[in-house]
This record gives sequence, structure tokens and C-alpha cells, in this order.
Amino acid sequence: MSRPTDYTAFATSFRRFLRASSKSTRTVETYGEAVDQLGQWLDETDDVPDATGNLTRSQIEGFLVHLAEQGRAAATLNNRYRSLHRFFAFVVDEGEADDHPMERMTPPQVPDQPVDVLTENQVRTLLDAAGGVHSSPCATPRSSGC
Repeated sequence: MSRPTDYTAFATSFRRFLRASSKSTRTVETYGEAVDQLGQWLDETDDVPDATGNLTRSQIEGFLVHLAEQGRAAATLNNRYRSLHRFFAFVVDEGEADDHPMERMTPPQVPDQPVDVLTENQVRTLLDAAGGVHSSPCATPRSSGC
């Protein structure tokens, strides 16, 4: 990754691999974005390794911390982690690295975000606004009046 052409070749090969594996267009884009963002961050921090296989866990953790400090959501960090994990598995599979730098890392946790549930009165109000559906014989299970 020290030279843009090296990095571009890995990223391009990875995208081709994903497409050949029948991954969705959005998956290819998402995984590719994570790889591109990591490369950009490494370039900006002047923490560029000699080759993609020489990246360290510390560098990847630094990238994830950088994203968190930018206010990125936990789900985004988890997404980037999983994308990069797959990328480095690809690099190892291709023989470009002996070790997977994320092998012993754990993904960032995504906290549960409970969804507000409507109260019974709110549901009634909503149904009334929709034309009183809740009073229809078809609105109850097993009703025979439909």
C-alpha cells in the first residue's frame, strides 16, 4: 500500500473477487468503500505500510478509532470492521500476506436501539384516522364477516 498502484491493484482485485462471488452490487460498494477509506486514512496519517500484508492490528484499530472520533455510528464501525476483515482474508488467500492482521480482533459492538412501541390508544387513533378499520369485522382474527 505504500505505492498507490499497489493499493489500487489489491482493491481492484478484491472488488473483482466479490463480483465473481456473486455478491450484490451494494456489498461490493460497501466493502470497497471500507478498503478505500482505510487506504486514505493511512495516507493521511503517513502510517503507510510497505505492503498490504504488513498492516498491523494497531493500524486497523487506529482507523476504527478515527471513524468513532468523527462521530460515526457503532453500526458503521462494525460494518467497516467486517468489510476489512473480509478484505484481509482475501489478501491472505491470495498469498500476499502470511498473517491476517485482524485475526484476533473482535468486531465493535452495536448497542441495541429499542424502537418505541405505540400505545393501544395511539393504535386506535391511527386506525380511526384510516377509516375506522379496527371496528370492522375483518380487523379481528378468525372473523367470518369478511
